[in-house]
Amino acid sequence: MHRFSNARSLQLLRTASGLYLLFPILWIALVATLVRGLMFDHRESLLASLAIIAALVLLFLLTLGLSGNIRCPLCHVKVFRRTGATMNSRHRKTLLGSPRLYIATRVTFTKHYRCPYCGEPCQTSRARRP
Repeated sequence: MHRFSNARSLQLLRTASGLYLLFPILWIALVATLVRGLMFDHRESLLASLAIIAALVLLFLLTLGLSGNIRCPLCHVKVFRRTGATMNSRHRKTLLGSPRLYIATRVTFTKHYRCPYCGEPCQTSRARRP
C-alpha cells in the first residue's frame, strides 16, 4: 500500500475530501429550501437558498484551488481533477456517478483509497522515517 511522503499533500487530500462531501449535502439543502420557498411563498427560505447558492460557489472555488495539486503517490496523476488519462477499468468505482466523490468518502471514512488511474491502493497516513 503506497503512502504519501509529504504531510502537506496529505492534509490537502483530507481537506479536499471533506469539502467534496459537503457538495451533495448543500445540493439537498438547496432543493429543500427552494421547494419550501416556492410552494409556500416563504421569503426567508428563498433568501436562505440564495445564501446556499453563494456557499456552493465559494465551496467550488475553494475545492478547485485546494485539490488541484493532489497527486497519486505512484502514478502522479491528479486524483481530483479530470485528466485525459484513461481510468483503470477494474478499479473505476463511482459513488452517485462521481469517482471523486467515491475517493472522498474512502479517504474520509476508511483512511485509504484505490487510485482510479493506476489501480494501486494508497494509504492516507504519513510514511514513517526509519
